[in-house]
Amino acid sequence: MIAPHSNCADTHVGNEANRAQPGGIAYPGLKRAETNLPDISVLVSVWNDGVWLRDFIDAVLAQTDCNFELLIVNDASDDMTADILAQINDPRIRIFSNTTRRYWANAMNDLAQQSRGRLLKLVCADDLLQVDCLSQFYAFFQRHPEIGYIVSGYEMIDNQGHVTQPLQSKPLPPIIASSEADKLFMKMGCWFGTSMMCIPKLCWDEIGGLRDVTAYNPKQIPIAEDFDMAVRLNAKRAAGYIDAPLIKIRAHATRTCSNKAIPSLKVEANLRILKHIAERIDQTSPSASITATTMLFQQGAGNLNMGLQYIRTGQITTGLNIILAVLSVLSPYQIAKAWTARMINRIGDRSRHGPQATP
Repeated sequence: MIAPHSNCADTHVGNEANRAQPGGIAYPGLKRAETNLPDISVLVSVWNDGVWLRDFIDAVLAQTDCNFELLIVNDASDDMTADILAQINDPRIRIFSNTTRRYWANAMNDLAQQSRGRLLKLVCADDLLQVDCLSQFYAFFQRHPEIGYIVSGYEMIDNQGHVTQPLQSKPLPPIIASSEADKLFMKMGCWFGTSMMCIPKLCWDEIGGLRDVTAYNPKQIPIAEDFDMAVRLNAKRAAGYIDAPLIKIRAHATRTCSNKAIPSLKVEANLRILKHIAERIDQTSPSASITATTMLFQQGAGNLNMGLQYIRTGQITTGLNIILAVLSVLSPYQIAKAWTARMINRIGDRSRHGPQATP
């Protein structure tokens, strides 16, 4: 039977009877304190994602060659989510409910506290898992139990689940050292999303899970929590990469897992995190600090250009807010210098390859 729904507002999901007890988590090098514990705990916080929820649950239950549990929290949805969850009767699924919204980071921390698996698979309810997703993540973890987190490739799908963008392979090694992962962030920003991450429970506990990122976001808007967590994991351990499309990311206008934020707030939060990474590189590898700083301002210049593009398309307020967000984090002089260099490079590319060249 499924664990009963709980009615919790500002408390952790579930009740004490359902909560995973100390010693029930199996970590590398330790014996399990209980039998038949799952290898992977799939965690999903649902807020008004009822339209996608059945397909998501079916995709999880279709997983092959893996012992898993699925933990779902209905984070005070007001759509059909509760009705869908009430129909579920599967011993691999545990369902919890919040009477008031806890928001994504808090809700996922609540579920992690309930989890019993060695790995935590974070997923958004509007995305889908390939049938071998969990087995591949777990096999990778068995080969590299020292890893801090694992990221997979993905495909983009539309509302009907049809692939609109196949896997774009990244030339990355399966094990990415902490220093190299920091450089990747500086070069590409946060190059993966929530649904592409899988984290050993031990590592989750080491850093305290997801956290409030208002230090990076003075507007007090919950945003970029997954990016912040990856950066903190990077400080302690290497990252893993599986170059296979284990996740199907659904692109739609009402995404609530990651794309719900106002663009300027995302820009500001991400730049503040990147600035933190640059400062960390400056402290640990002074010889690489100039490159990190250059990359930081290049990211800022790219965001500045995005703001100008919004203005050109008539979205003036959005564009101006993005520009102000960039200037609130980074030096206007350095941004102007990086943006000028960016424009010169683009002009040079066009002169060499013609006006159709991609910048």
